[in-house]
Amino acid sequence: MSDKPARENQRQHIAFLAYSRMPEPSVEKLYENWKKLVPKFEQPKLRLLKHWCNRYEWVVRSEAIHQAAKEEAI
Repeated sequence: MSDKPARENQRQHIAFLAYSRMPEPSVEKLYENWKKLVPKFEQPKLRLLKHWCNRYEWVVRSEAIHQAAKEEAI
């Protein structure tokens, strides 16, 4: 589930990775810190980030990444 969906482009995937690396993932925080977290790409509108989050299941994928990391640590 944490793999890149086929439809997700590079900018969307890099944004997801930045989102999933946040201590407390939040689309709003990602938007506020875009230039620092995703400097390579132009900043999208907040509503577009929210759309990407829903469409590409960022919450579920991020939780899967964190769960896998916890299991590896054990």
